[in-house]
Amino acid sequence: MGFQSLHRSITSSFCFFRLTTQMYINFENDGTWKAELAESSQIIIALSTKIDQLENRLTNTIALATYGPATTPSGPSPGNGFTPKNGQVKKPNTVKP
Repeated sequence: MGFQSLHRSITSSFCFFRLTTQMYINFENDGTWKAELAESSQIIIALSTKIDQLENRLTNTIALATYGPATTPSGPSPGNGFTPKNGQVKKPNTVKP
């Protein structure tokens, strides 16, 4: 990096720093800073509330889905994957009392 390039980089950084500092001073003096922060805070609060509502709805939906009546699966049971040629699945043996 040559001297001129380094000089331009430092000058550019210094100008950006001065501009940023002046903007902060102006925001602080006229109250814009506080208004911007208040608006941002309200947006964050609204988004947090919305996220809480969506989490509650999701939890309720999951609870309702798992609460439903048990259903018996149709089709072959997931045993060894063997299905007779006629398509009928043998039912398990039961012991009669």
